Amino acid sequence: MMQATQEAPLPETGVSMASPSLMIQVYVGLPSGCSFVDVEDAVRIHVLGATVTRAVGMWQGSYEDSLVITILGQQGDLYDARRLAVYLKNLLMQDEVLVVTTPCEVEVV
Repeated sequence: MMQATQEAPLPETGVSMASPSLMIQVYVGLPSGCSFVDVEDAVRIHVLGATVTRAVGMWQGSYEDSLVITILGQQGDLYDARRLAVYLKNLLMQDEVLVVTTPCEVEVV
């Protein structure tokens, strides 16, 4: 009969768990001739932290360069994300900008 082996305890990692959070994603088309730097500046002004990812999106049957701005925050950060979305909609002359919120747990390692 085989004996069960015990796993060694994990070393202290300094992991901290945030309270229940939201992942807020802003999807926006980036028309040709628009500068990525303009979007970076807008993100910097409106939110404390975000990840800006270049993407290819489709709107009304046509593909376009797009950006996905991901913000991890709390319910109160949703207001700033929506303000950013409206600002980018006007700046980039878009018909619509998509804002998606997903409840999540955040672990900082």
